[in-house]
Amino acid sequence: MKKFASILSIALAAGLLSSCTEDFKDWANPMSNDPEAPFEVQFTATETETFDFNEMEGVDTIQIFKPHVLTNVEGATTEYAVELFNEESTKSTPLRTFEDGKALKSEVTSAIIKVCGTQSVLRHMNMAITAYTKVKGQAVRSEYKYVPLNVTIVPVPVPEVWYISGNCMGNGTGSHLASACVAMFPNSENYEELIYACKLDKASTFWIYKKEGSRYPVIGTSKDDGAITSADDAAAKGNLNPFKPELDEGYYKIVFNVKTLTISYEKLDVAGDVFTAMAMPGSWQANAWSPGEDLMTPETTNATLENHDWSSSVTFATDCEFKFCANGDWCGFDWGSAAFPLGTCVGGDNIKGTAGTYKVYFNDLLKSFYFEAVEE
Repeated sequence: MKKFASILSIALAAGLLSSCTEDFKDWANPMSNDPEAPFEVQFTATETETFDFNEMEGVDTIQIFKPHVLTNVEGATTEYAVELFNEESTKSTPLRTFEDGKALKSEVTSAIIKVCGTQSVLRHMNMAITAYTKVKGQAVRSEYKYVPLNVTIVPVPVPEVWYISGNCMGNGTGSHLASACVAMFPNSENYEELIYACKLDKASTFWIYKKEGSRYPVIGTSKDDGAITSADDAAAKGNLNPFKPELDEGYYKIVFNVKTLTISYEKLDVAGDVFTAMAMPGSWQANAWSPGEDLMTPETTNATLENHDWSSSVTFATDCEFKFCANGDWCGFDWGSAAFPLGTCVGGDNIKGTAGTYKVYFNDLLKSFYFEAVEE
């Protein structure tokens, strides 16, 4: 009997051991599904036609590139980030696009002006396109460089001249009167900005006037919080102070954005030559190319201040060529540009003027000019 009980105990123990061993095997080797194949994305982009916005009235969107996305997963969607480069690839700006590679014509125009300027000429630019393809909560990033974009924008109307007046320019009073105001220049690459340059120091103050000879609108800084504010009457101006940048003495470029009411200051690395005379010698003169004749008027008249602003009234009977030239002689201080009616002199090219009557403004620190058309 004892022998039987012993055999039965051994059998039960073996059964239990066998059962535990099988359970362990099941846990160590769980059931699983085959892994999913990784999703693949291939992105390319091709250029579209050449656009001339002068011939596209009533069109709101244009196809700036044709996207091609291949993926092995259904339901994938793709968004694009586009960087538009100028013709020399020295400047760029983002450009918003839709999923089909289209963009608003107005936003294309704004982007071109930012990187190329406002001239209505055929531009041969490039785009760097980044595609973000979304699949099952993940995004695959693909880049494609460079896709050409060839487009001509509609001529942008040149904005009106605004004026700056303070203890550092004009007659040094800060008045709105013509004898106190000097012209600011529309930035030829962004018409929302006005630019100007002069010598500033910690005591310099100024106002910005929208119209010469008119007290209002005038722009200054709020006495309450320092925010840049426009005043349209005497009561509103009473709450303003003039701009006071409190900068170390030097020559500065002032950039004022008329849309956002923001201002910035950039110190200029210039010699600050003070010229005795300024002219526009060219083929339009009775004595052609005479730098000592038809002199411009110095705009800063306060004897304690340096003059770097010049103005003139001129009529070009026909299309012509000319340059700006200082000190009444061909003495090495002469400048030209490929732009007209406004721009910045960057080389020795003759400026090609268009027949008409103009009020001319020139700042010799920036070498910026503006020919404001005058109705005859």
